[in-house]
Amino acid sequence: MNSTITVGNAGDLGIAVEDLCSFYGDNWKRRIALEVPSFYRWQFMKAPRNAGQDRCCVAVAGSEILGVMGLNERPFLLDGVAREGAELTTWVVKKEAQGRGLGKRIITYLQERYEALLGMGITDAALPLYRASGFGYMCQIPRFVRVFDAEAIAPYARMDRLAKSLIRKYRDPERSEYKTETIPARELASVAVSMKSGFNFFLRDGDHLRWRYEEHPVFSYQANLVRGGGSGAGVIFRADEVEGMKIVHVMDCFGDDVDMPAVLTFIDD
Repeated sequence: MNSTITVGNAGDLGIAVEDLCSFYGDNWKRRIALEVPSFYRWQFMKAPRNAGQDRCCVAVAGSEILGVMGLNERPFLLDGVAREGAELTTWVVKKEAQGRGLGKRIITYLQERYEALLGMGITDAALPLYRASGFGYMCQIPRFVRVFDAEAIAPYARMDRLAKSLIRKYRDPERSEYKTETIPARELASVAVSMKSGFNFFLRDGDHLRWRYEEHPVFSYQANLVRGGGSGAGVIFRADEVEGMKIVHVMDCFGDDVDMPAVLTFIDD
């Protein structure tokens, strides 16, 4: 293996999308959508701030790919000020190249390039490196699940007595009055503006919302504006049905806190 290692973004290094897809396919532990060139291009090149360029961080030795950090550039609003930010995804280093300091070099490259970085779903193996590099760590990202029909999910889940009790307890939640309309996801950008003064978050502008939810190559999403007495909140979701079990995935929910009880009632309905 060539000992001279270069770290940079894939576009500047001239690495072909097909080669990166093959790398993900060969080194990810399970099948992954990034093996498909058309999906890779949507994910990493058609994202608004990437502007057609592949910004993924890659470590190479000559023409050999050793590691890839998936990356989308996206401004991060910190105390109301837009910072140069990036969302980090799908990081993998070739097994034979592990232990050579590639992870540290990739992280250092990104920290020198961006003001705010965020990744989710961190593996136990990667966590020490992130923490040693100064990243803050939230050990839990809340995932909320609401069951309406215990019988429908019974073939797919193990439910103890407590689970069944909770399903019964929350079968009829408190309701809030609301008005809603289905609109293009991009139009919810105006709702996000109200959060700028008191909430730190990746920018939800019209271009990003259109790319992520209106132009997704696989899934179909619905966006709703919900009003319950405040300035409005946005809800974006998709609905799937598997053998008679209907599942609603709430992908994004943001806006005026006053409208959140109305949002919950809308989701329940």
